[in-house]
Amino acid sequence: MELFENFGSDYREIPNYWEGNCFGCSRTNKDGLHLPIYFSEKGCYSITSIPEKFCGFEGLVHGGIIATLLDEIAAWTIIVHLLKMGITQEVKIKYLKPVKTNTPIILEGKIVSQNNDRAIIKSLIKDKENTYLAECESKWFLPDFKTIEKITGKKASKIEEVLNKTIIPIKEIIKK
Repeated sequence: MELFENFGSDYREIPNYWEGNCFGCSRTNKDGLHLPIYFSEKGCYSITSIPEKFCGFEGLVHGGIIATLLDEIAAWTIIVHLLKMGITQEVKIKYLKPVKTNTPIILEGKIVSQNNDRAIIKSLIKDKENTYLAECESKWFLPDFKTIEKITGKKASKIEEVLNKTIIPIKEIIKK
């Protein structure tokens, strides 16, 4: 795990009990990215390698997948550090250098600012030499459960149950 040397010694993998079919993080989505998420005081991190089936040009990760990676690490930064769900409102992505398929990359997310119902998150993709490949600033709405119910059509009680099933283990990890 030498790739984590820049994150300090206080990082821990977040257990992912998310029941949904999220393309980015769900363990049950057979076509998904299955991103592992790590907590640290600085934010959230992930290390992954994107297979060739998600390329644009051969050997390079598709730009839409890069956007997904940046969005996913930002979402988990909100879940882990704010213990809330967020809905992406706006993203500004800079594609700095090509992201190669089948090559380890590091995703980072950190909170830039927040209030009760909004957050701004900065997310990055870097290679193992710490070269920035892509960066993003995203604005997020942090709705209550009733608002999420209106948006998704899922019962607020079920959303709260799923989120709590995810958050309770995170709270335990953060306490350690």
